[in-house]
Amino acid sequence: RMPSLVDMTEDHKLRFERAVAQRGKEARESAGLSRNEMASRLGLDDAAGQRRYRNYELDRVPWEFLDEIAEITGTDVNYLVTGSGMRPELSQVEKELRELLRRLQGLDRSADSDEDAP
Repeated sequence: RMPSLVDMTEDHKLRFERAVAQRGKEARESAGLSRNEMASRLGLDDAAGQRRYRNYELDRVPWEFLDEIAEITGTDVNYLVTGSGMRPELSQVEKELRELLRRLQGLDRSADSDEDAP
């Protein structure tokens, strides 16, 4: 069982928040997104918002954005908070390319079967 933030010492809270922030950064990088791209997807489009997001990755956990970060990066909140659960594996672009390839292969198979038909 993970202790609640209330029960943690200040040092433990700082280490915990830095670990969460680091997993968020790793998830973003695994998704193939720059800091500015992630900030923009979270609605932090201006320079102040981009600085705010940069600070999130250093040590200020963006608790209000964890669900969105998980969705954007293809991971889950449990992983971001605890390090357990679904880790980010493929970037969104890689996922989309694999899906496109799967569809194209399906089209090739149906085109081949159409050619074989009398």
